[in-house]
Amino acid sequence: MIALDGVTRHFTSRDGGLVRAIEDIDLQIGEHELVSLVGPSGCGKSTLLRLIAGLLPLTRGQVRIDGQAVTAPRVDTGMVFQSPTLLPWATIEENLLFPLRMLHRPVTAAARAQARELLALVGLGGFETRVPSELSGGMQQRAAICRALMHDPSVLLMDEPFGALDALTREEMSLELLRLRRERPKTIVFVTHSISEAVLLSDRVVVLSARPGRVQEIIPVALSYPRRFGMESHHDFQHCAQRIRALIFGDRLAAAE
Repeated sequence: MIALDGVTRHFTSRDGGLVRAIEDIDLQIGEHELVSLVGPSGCGKSTLLRLIAGLLPLTRGQVRIDGQAVTAPRVDTGMVFQSPTLLPWATIEENLLFPLRMLHRPVTAAARAQARELLALVGLGGFETRVPSELSGGMQQRAAICRALMHDPSVLLMDEPFGALDALTREEMSLELLRLRRERPKTIVFVTHSISEAVLLSDRVVVLSARPGRVQEIIPVALSYPRRFGMESHHDFQHCAQRIRALIFGDRLAAAE
């Protein structure tokens, strides 16, 4: 579904210096697969996600979705950011309908019914007429995920969507994403700083090196479905998590031990 060939992105800093964000990324992501991107801070995870979304131009290389080169944002791709970025003056239902208006699609009774169905799916039934300030952070992020699903994209890109939430809400949202994935399968690329979150959610975890970000290793997660937090004590879970930590922290981890 997603193919990255030699993907490279360089920036020019304010002082005119060259910033090599990511270089020579090769990656294949299958249909309905969930792949997490992890790595040290500043390694280019979010930059890579924006390149897949068509929000940034490539320095070199190519991104393809379903065989077509990505040169601009695509209708079949949805994106969820760390902040819910909901329109504060609009109701939750109107926030979900906003992408359709941006795509110049008619807001029909069927579209409104779909919005209410999505909200019910994530436990927000009855909150359609509330505004974002009346919802908790976790509820707002659920609404943001629903908004990204409104136009039924085949690809969902998630940039640390649970990073600003408290620990308990974050765990709840992880389980919610697993449930949504079962009921509405999508190809998902998920950026996170949490190693345990990456292992719990993913089919594979891509570990990036420090800047310039390159693929250090791709780790398959062999845990069975359905996933649950009790799996953190399983050997396979611990094996994946320890390998990811070793790749990210290297000698620092050995020194701490």
